[in-house]
Amino acid sequence: MGTMSGKVCLVTGGTSGIGKETALQLAVLGAAVTIVARDEARGEAAAAEIRRRVPLAQVGTMTADLSSLAQVRRLAEEVLARPGPAAGARTSVYLASSAEVAAISGAYFVKSRVSCPSALARDAQAAARLWALSAELTGLSPGR
Repeated sequence: MGTMSGKVCLVTGGTSGIGKETALQLAVLGAAVTIVARDEARGEAAAAEIRRRVPLAQVGTMTADLSSLAQVRRLAEEVLARPGPAAGARTSVYLASSAEVAAISGAYFVKSRVSCPSALARDAQAAARLWALSAELTGLSPGR
C-alpha cells in the first residue's frame, strides 16, 4: 500500500465497523482523517481509539446526521470552509446541493460531470453478489 501522507480523508460511518477500520487504516497510512459521526461522543471515542493505536495520527471529528439533507448541506459548508478537503469534496458537494442535477439519479460522476463507470462497476452479476452478501451481513432480506 502507498502512503497517504498529505492527503485529507473524510470518513462517514467511522464510529464502528468498516468505516472505523477505514479511518484507522487511512491514519496508519499517514492521512489526516476526519470522522463524520451522527453522535458526537461516539465520533470522539472512535477518534481517541485511533489516536491511541496510531500515536502520530491526525484524526478529527465532525458531527452530522446524513439522513438529513439540511445537515448534509451544513456539513458540506463546514468541509468546504476547511482548506484541505475542498477539492476532493467538490463533486459530492455539487451533487448534494446543485439544482442542475436534482433530477439525475443513479449516474456516476467524476469532476462534477456524468461519466461512464468501470466495467466492473457495470457488472450485473458482481452487483447481485455484492447485494446478496450485504443483505446477509446486515441481516436484511435480499428483497428489501
